[in-house]
Amino acid sequence: MINTLTLNPAIDKILFIDKFEKTVTARIKRQDIALGGKGVHISINLKIMGMDSTAFGILFGDVGHTIEDTLADMGVASAFVWGEGEGRESRTNYVLIEDDRTSTIVADKGVTLSEGEVRAIIDKLKERVRRGDILVFSGDASNVPDPYIYNRVMEELSGKDARVYIDASGETLRKAVESSPFLIKPNRDELETITGERIVTQGDVIKGIADLKKYRIENIAVSLGSEGSVVLLGDSLWSAAPPDIRAENTVGCGDCFLSGLIFGITNGWDAEKIVRYATAVSAATASSPMSVGYDTDYAAGLMDKVVVKKL
Repeated sequence: MINTLTLNPAIDKILFIDKFEKTVTARIKRQDIALGGKGVHISINLKIMGMDSTAFGILFGDVGHTIEDTLADMGVASAFVWGEGEGRESRTNYVLIEDDRTSTIVADKGVTLSEGEVRAIIDKLKERVRRGDILVFSGDASNVPDPYIYNRVMEELSGKDARVYIDASGETLRKAVESSPFLIKPNRDELETITGERIVTQGDVIKGIADLKKYRIENIAVSLGSEGSVVLLGDSLWSAAPPDIRAENTVGCGDCFLSGLIFGITNGWDAEKIVRYATAVSAATASSPMSVGYDTDYAAGLMDKVVVKKL
């Protein structure tokens, strides 16, 4: 079973405007709503791909009920812990989409979790996760006082012998790599954080991946936005250039890329197909105005347009 952990789930309000300028009133032309939080996005994407997962995390208030109900309507199983306290609500983020298709996120910090609430989440994971399961730790953890929360969870669940995928940033990612997860998915900035080196060219990315060998991480996928990705899968290194598309909203592309990697690896595909598929579904997500979800037929049509090379 695949289990995703979202410590700071959200509702994303997607606001379409002409242009965002400081001190100038931006008038909303139309708006939409989607679920937010990287782990939640991965569970939704996997469901679209035809693979079940269980979404773990913590929810608060009316926004939390909306998140849980929406996931249920999508057929995604959840095992959330419920936080308490008057006025405490799961966060609402705002995604600004300009006419030139530039995407900007204004993110709420979310509810700061108490030690008791963190403990309840870990206990829920220990109760529900089975030996050999997949664990996906993805997204913002700034609402947890302990920046090394993912290491703590990995340590407490070490007896589960789980495959751990991590998509994090800052000190949380820097520390998490020391636990040798099965796969990490840093972007360019996050790779710089881990290595302490400037990452500009593809050669810099390749060197950065090589520098991480000391952490014994079997798979490393470095996402580079419109430039594609460089992916280490076991002993093979690949680059992928995305197809030429009309991008509508780039929020959530990295989450779908990771979802595609999880899906391909779990199904036992060869490395080239895994990288091609993950790139295609990520591009299809960018073609959607929503922050999660994509057109499966469109993604299938993009597969042959992805340029994959073995390095």
